[in-house]
Amino acid sequence: VKESAADERYLAWTDNGGGLGEPRVRYQRFDSSLSRVGSEMLVTPGNEYGSEPALCAFGGDFAIAWVENDASADRTYHVRAGSAEWTVGPFLLEAGVHLTLDSLDATHLMLVMEEPRMVDAALPPTRLLGAVLDTAQPGAVEAFPIGPLTTADPEDPYVSQSQSSFVVAGGSAFLA
Repeated sequence: VKESAADERYLAWTDNGGGLGEPRVRYQRFDSSLSRVGSEMLVTPGNEYGSEPALCAFGGDFAIAWVENDASADRTYHVRAGSAEWTVGPFLLEAGVHLTLDSLDATHLMLVMEEPRMVDAALPPTRLLGAVLDTAQPGAVEAFPIGPLTTADPEDPYVSQSQSSFVVAGGSAFLA
């Protein structure tokens, strides 16, 4: 649940039922007394498989991120804020997925996601990637690796980064 500057709350979830056949991402708005505002909305309409939603307050409203898997087993990260939409990927579908989203300022969002890399035994199984999303440039965005992978034992083939948490507070960005 996230709160917007308009004193509304938003709840997003993955809906696995209702005869849809594949999971879809939905959200619902609530007022400050937690009464529903309007009806729940489907974020991933049509035949799109969507899961793992992440929300943040942005531009007096909210932004939402989610993951889609396509028929060729690729995973693409999507973000929507108002009428602006971005995509990051696709990446090969291999491991679990987790993403976080927060606003950097009035016109930029930061998406932090996992890059599954289990197809190459010479590389760490999962590392964190980031993508800065600019409202002036919606569309496809390239991700960048977040820091080097470090471990006490550099020979450990299972070192990885996952389950991130990202938040902007007091003008500083924190990633855990």
